[in-house]
Amino acid sequence: MEVIFPAPAPMEKSSGMSRLELFPDTARVNAASHLEIGGCDTTALAAQFGTPLYVFDQATLRAQARDALRVLRAQWDDALLLYATKAYWAPFLARLYRELALGLDVTSEAEMAIAQNAGFDPTTIYVHGNNKTSAELGAALAMGITHFVVDNLDDAPRLAALGAELAPSRRLRLLIRLSPNIDAHTHRYMTTGVADSKFGLGI
Repeated sequence: MEVIFPAPAPMEKSSGMSRLELFPDTARVNAASHLEIGGCDTTALAAQFGTPLYVFDQATLRAQARDALRVLRAQWDDALLLYATKAYWAPFLARLYRELALGLDVTSEAEMAIAQNAGFDPTTIYVHGNNKTSAELGAALAMGITHFVVDNLDDAPRLAALGAELAPSRRLRLLIRLSPNIDAHTHRYMTTGVADSKFGLGI
């Protein structure tokens, strides 16, 4: 398989953007007209590993995280930027985001375990999700996590009971996810803010 790209050209005359601006920061077209990311020829990567293949550019991840933190902390000195691990989660990414002082939004015991192994401070981890099991909540409490997003009427009393049993001296901090009953008129499978959504408590 060969991934060949033409020389960069404007997408639209009015935008002034080149095609490569949609790619990671280190993307370029090399002398063989192959796309390179992070100095790696994607044609060579495809030949070595097969396709489809996910390629993560560390330089881009670092730059985006730092830009977001810079904007947040210009307004709030103690702002914590959370990465939602449901997007993608692996040990290499956990180590990178811990180094960059990001917090996490986790939804499963597996995600918590990767975070713990990477050395995340549990006070920077938020447990989210609309179908949390008691086992997941218990694992989070055992790990030292204190922030939980309450998604339904069942979460709070279970957390109170589990907290009293597993972390009686720890103060838990609960955030409430609300559903504002607003339809954004997107695809019906992506709708989350309407009254009958399974996500959050209706206002």
